[in-house]
Amino acid sequence: MISFIINHIIFKPIVNFFCGFGGLIRWFIFKIINAFFEKQHPSNIDYYLDYNNPQIDKNGFTIAQKNTFFTFLVFIIFLIFTD
Repeated sequence: MISFIINHIIFKPIVNFFCGFGGLIRWFIFKIINAFFEKQHPSNIDYYLDYNNPQIDKNGFTIAQKNTFFTFLVFIIFLIFTD
């Protein structure tokens, strides 16, 4: 019972935030790259927000892993610039 509460009330919202925020960051960055260069990245926002997809890309990462990495990267850059 306690693991259910911890998982659904604490863990799931945190994962959804990190994956969703990272997906929006990646979508925005790749929209800018596609605007200035040739379109080689997906521009559909549903691709970047589909963090429940277990499919592994050619680099060996899932969408959720890439989104979480981008969220932590932005968080670290934010901490560096606000110091």
